[in-house]
Amino acid sequence: MPFGSDVYAGYQLSPGYDSSLSAELGFGVRTTTTSAGFELEIGFSDTNASAYLVVGPAGWSLYGSGYNGTFADPSAFHAFRLTTAGVTHAFVLRIDEAVVAAGILPGGFAGPSAVFFGDGTPTGGNVQGDISYIRYSNPARAVPEPSSLALAGLGGLTLAGFAWRRRRAA
Repeated sequence: MPFGSDVYAGYQLSPGYDSSLSAELGFGVRTTTTSAGFELEIGFSDTNASAYLVVGPAGWSLYGSGYNGTFADPSAFHAFRLTTAGVTHAFVLRIDEAVVAAGILPGGFAGPSAVFFGDGTPTGGNVQGDISYIRYSNPARAVPEPSSLALAGLGGLTLAGFAWRRRRAA
C-alpha cells in the first residue's frame, strides 16, 4: 500500500464498533518503510474502549496500554489477532499465534465508533507496507440489509402460498 506524500491514506467504517459486544480483529501485515516516526494504524474504537494497534518495521504497540514489542524478522508478514470480551473490555492479543498481551482495553475516543486502518496521520504518506488480509467481526455490524429482509419475506409468502394450494387441492 504505497501512498504519495502528504495525503491522508486510510479507511474508516463508522459506525463500526460497539464495545458492549465481543469483537475480533485479525490481519496479516508487514510494514517496509516509515518516516517522521509514524507507522500503520489499525483498530477499532468507541467512547468506552479502544483497540488501537500501531505497527512498524521494527515492532508494534497497543496504544494507551503500555504493551509493545519487536519483531525478530521485520521483513516478514506477521499475523495479528485481537479478541475482546464485550462489556468487560478484556482483550487478548496474539501475534503469529503467540499471546503477547492480555488485559483491559484502554478508554475510548470522543469521536464516533469506528473500525480503521491506514496511515492515520493528518499529513499522510508516512508508511508503506503490505496488508495480506483483514478480518473483523462485531455483532453490531451484522444487520441485514432491507433488500435481504424483503427477499426473505417474499420467500416466506411463496412457501405459505404453496402450502395453502396443496391443502386446498387435497
